Amino acid sequence: MKRFFFLSVFLWAFSATLFAQGIRYEGDIKMENPEQTISKEDEAQMKSMGMGPTDHCEFEAMAQGGKYRMTYTTDFMMFKKGTYMLGDANTKVAYFVFPERKAYWEFNIDEMGQFARDMQKMMKITYSNESVTVSPLAPKVVNALPCAGKRIKITYDTQSSFMGMKQKTHNEQQTDYYTTTAYDVLALFGDHNWHGQGLGIGDPVFDKQIEAKVGFLGFPVQVITENWTDGKYSGKTTMTTRNVQLTAISPTNFVLPAGYTKESAGVFSMMKDAMKDQGGQQGKDEAAGQEQQEEKQQEQKDEKVDPKKLLKKGLKKLLK
Repeated sequence: MKRFFFLSVFLWAFSATLFAQGIRYEGDIKMENPEQTISKEDEAQMKSMGMGPTDHCEFEAMAQGGKYRMTYTTDFMMFKKGTYMLGDANTKVAYFVFPERKAYWEFNIDEMGQFARDMQKMMKITYSNESVTVSPLAPKVVNALPCAGKRIKITYDTQSSFMGMKQKTHNEQQTDYYTTTAYDVLALFGDHNWHGQGLGIGDPVFDKQIEAKVGFLGFPVQVITENWTDGKYSGKTTMTTRNVQLTAISPTNFVLPAGYTKESAGVFSMMKDAMKDQGGQQGKDEAAGQEQQEEKQQEQKDEKVDPKKLLKKGLKKLLK
């Protein structure tokens, strides 16, 4: 009897793990930028370099118990059709997996957030005049799903200083976020929003204020984000999901394949490595810029120019 009881418990636990309810869906992302229309020549050149479109992609996704997988079903930038992302809201680890070369990139979600903050610190980005408002939108049906909507308006100013170049920018961002509460997003996705476009600006303190004001969001059916820079319209991104199904998903779908090689994360790794050296290099560049400025001022003060000094300065500049 005891043996039968333990066997029953084991089979129940196994079946619960194997046949736990998850979610599958398809979707697409479209990006419109009036300032960056790609010519046919540039598009052909990108294609010859193995790059896919930069303004749209289609995907298939699944989630279960905080684990997430999104597969590109079309080429997109450097990601070939069939490339997929694995994510886990519990461990805060994500992977980009490249089946065509049996390789993967690894990311820690918290570390990526710190990387963004380090970038801001290096570029001396400061935020000011931050404001967020949230208002309800009229309900609408998207792909046969009844949705409630929220409009999130965010405005803020940024000031940056990098390599001696200073810039001030006024930014406006409006996101119409349509969701359905037909699915338990916390049980499926965990506490990480994999479709959170338009809900943050990169300032950790203000982003928490945005999150608190926006409140709970259901399963994203359509997310439309529009941007303005210094009063000028700078583009729109639209994500739409469709063919949503609740179904059992095998846990093997969320496991990194055996035998794949870990690679440095492309341009992300290069940027990260560059940042390590940038602090010291930036100081050298600033010192060099100051030296050049002093030399120029001295030349303007001198009424007579010594040819030997002028030749020495010229050689010095050429050898730098």
